[in-house]
Amino acid sequence: MLLYIKLKNFRSFKDITFDLRNKGSFAKNAVFVYGENASGKTNLIRSIQFIVQTFRTLQIQNEQVNLDSLQIIDLLEKASELPDEGEIVKQFINKVIFSLGDIVNRNKSINSVEPMSVEIGFYLKKSIGSYKLVFDSGKVISEELRFLIKERSMPMFTIEKGNTYISSSVFTDTAYRRELESNILKYWGKHTFLSIMFNEFHQKNEEFTRNRLNPNFLVAFDWMQNLSIMSSEKLPNPWVANFPYSFMDNLENGTIEISQGKSLNHIEESLDSFFTALYSDVKKVFYSTSTVSGKIRYKLMFQKQIDGQLADIPFSLESTGSEKLLKIFPYIMMVFAGKTVLIDEMDSGIHDLLMCKVVENILESMEETSKGQLIVTTHNTQLMNQLPKEKVYIIVIDANGNKSINCIKDYSFRTQKANSIRNKYMSGDYAGIPYLGPLDFAELGAMVNDLSDEEDYKA
Repeated sequence: MLLYIKLKNFRSFKDITFDLRNKGSFAKNAVFVYGENASGKTNLIRSIQFIVQTFRTLQIQNEQVNLDSLQIIDLLEKASELPDEGEIVKQFINKVIFSLGDIVNRNKSINSVEPMSVEIGFYLKKSIGSYKLVFDSGKVISEELRFLIKERSMPMFTIEKGNTYISSSVFTDTAYRRELESNILKYWGKHTFLSIMFNEFHQKNEEFTRNRLNPNFLVAFDWMQNLSIMSSEKLPNPWVANFPYSFMDNLENGTIEISQGKSLNHIEESLDSFFTALYSDVKKVFYSTSTVSGKIRYKLMFQKQIDGQLADIPFSLESTGSEKLLKIFPYIMMVFAGKTVLIDEMDSGIHDLLMCKVVENILESMEETSKGQLIVTTHNTQLMNQLPKEKVYIIVIDANGNKSINCIKDYSFRTQKANSIRNKYMSGDYAGIPYLGPLDFAELGAMVNDLSDEEDYKA
């Protein structure tokens, strides 16, 4: 489970700590983060996404997604000739084919001349660990992983320019250790050590690699690479989610192997239970399937009660709220698979009260199973009426633009039962709410119309 996030010069955060620990340094199983627009809620999620992206840089360099540099340039030139399509292709290529320098420069605070650092703490196997990265000039200048070695949490490796320490307990094979040390000399700086290790798993027989590594190293490494992240910054699947079935990224329609048919049936049953519980007019949720070229083509359908009659409606005709619920559904399932899941703007497009019902059931089920961890950013203040104080955090910005992330439970004043957390938040007691200055829309409209008149006159 995630214990904390520490960021320096990362996007909109100069220096901030997001602490998710309970007493005794145990991680909270669910956290909901509030704050005014542009306060940095999304950047918290992106910081974890950033770490996962750093794992892929060496693999991308070696494979280049089956495109050489000339092909990439040619594709970009062709894309530039198209209006909307061209921009989409450019964005996709930039997100699929990137270097460490690309993502560091994309995430470093604007105008910052100091190094950028990202550190996370985690709680696994009843032990505390941490992973810290420091970057300067688009390169990693420091990397450290601390976790369980011989019943103590200590550095598994610490790498800085000109200084490499790797605990003798990390590798069980001396020859393989020497090979990895050679790779560090070749690649580290432009790539992280965990990126080198990620590439090892994909270039070599996985069993060979795992048999030569400390089991606790693998526990920490596997946890980080299996984080499930739903961010507003859309990236290809390998960087944002780790679903057990590939088609879970597109539950609405697609094509799968016949061998996945039974898995599709299980998902169909789950979606039926989910949506029929949320919508009174939805009587059944099912997949319309057909076999094409030895594969199963599927399309999600809702059977709805309309004017006293049942009608089968393609999900593609459903509302924005239903689409969002379908998108978050697989991430919720990952929570109950024991994963740490981060969802940005979980409630957007969904009715406040419906979202409250969904969250209420999620939290109740989490308490029963004691599995997984859910970290959410949200604007839904109705949720505050049912969330325990220790699960509610607010990003606060002072008059000088300094930011902090405060847990409601840590405020010095008490919240009486007659005066709920939501009421005190809405009244500004916890800060983190938008403050609207004088704004005359009639005057603004007049300015725009005057400008329009001038342009017409010039024309």
